[in-house]
Amino acid sequence: MKLTINVKMNVIRKLCVCTLLLFGITHGCSADFYKKHAEGWFWYQDPPVIEEEKEEKENKNETTKNQPNQTPLNLAQKAHKQMETFKKQLEDLKVIALVNPTPENVASYMRIQKEMVDRSENFSKTWQQVVLTNADLNPEVQNPTAQYAQHIQHDVNAQQKKQTIARLSKTYGLIYFFKGNCPYCTGFAPIVKMFADKYNWQVMAVSLDGSPSDIFPDARPDNGIGEALQVKSVPALIAYNADTNDIIPISYAMTSLDQLENNVMALVGGE
Repeated sequence: MKLTINVKMNVIRKLCVCTLLLFGITHGCSADFYKKHAEGWFWYQDPPVIEEEKEEKENKNETTKNQPNQTPLNLAQKAHKQMETFKKQLEDLKVIALVNPTPENVASYMRIQKEMVDRSENFSKTWQQVVLTNADLNPEVQNPTAQYAQHIQHDVNAQQKKQTIARLSKTYGLIYFFKGNCPYCTGFAPIVKMFADKYNWQVMAVSLDGSPSDIFPDARPDNGIGEALQVKSVPALIAYNADTNDIIPISYAMTSLDQLENNVMALVGGE
């Protein structure tokens, strides 16, 4: 019996030795195994990441980081959706309150109506803040509304008009077309004379029917110039550049001195 036990123990030892040898040969390990740190999921260590998966994950993270969360298009779509929802809710509560005007229904509509008013007021306040903090968006910079500033602006504009019209008078002459039986021509002639004297402008008066003029005693009868300049009605006042044959139709009707000045500025663009 004792012999049998010894034989079995020898067999078990040999099997253990063979197993250890096989394990060492397969993993090339046994000495190195104890030099390594604890590995594997049991020791709370993540499994190795395959190189391709790692590169794909890094590229995805980089793309996500560079891409904004909200583009202007997305923000516009979201705003449109919110506005449509709010407008529909406002209209629905209004209809309900009109059809069934209970205190509760009317109060619900009044609350959302107040919300709309509050939104408008907030928009107006923000608009004003932006105007005050951005000179390029402030209309007061070019067109002040304060009374004293308006007087200054008026003086500046008047000076600009004077300079522009006086500059034109050096290269352009005025041709005044009239008829003797035209009451508007009779009334317009003194205004043309005042305009010409104010800006030192030479005037050639042309009578389309050969009638004389008290204001312009040296008026000439039409020799075809009226047709050449396509004058179809009187009174007419045209600025003409003899060197370039350029014309500026200042007025084809009786008007005031101020309006003549404004017409010139509008036609020449403040050149």
